[in-house]
Amino acid sequence: MAPKDNDNVVYLPKRIEIKMDAVPLLCEIAGKTLEDVVILGTAQDGSIKMITSQEDVSDILYYLETAKHALMSDGLDYPDEEE
Repeated sequence: MAPKDNDNVVYLPKRIEIKMDAVPLLCEIAGKTLEDVVILGTAQDGSIKMITSQEDVSDILYYLETAKHALMSDGLDYPDEEE
């Protein structure tokens, strides 16, 4: 989708490509490395679901906003790409 001059949408320049059956692997890695998790995803019926180990809503929002900021400011590492 190309940006338009009168468009108020922020187009993000990067896409994250997953080349595996990611859910089981990501859950395994998360279980070994993280103390708290917030997992967002799409269920088989198309609805968006969230599972979290965190009880404090303010911490959940902090995690989500931190991730949002990293995505929008290009703060993610892309190991397959050279600078």
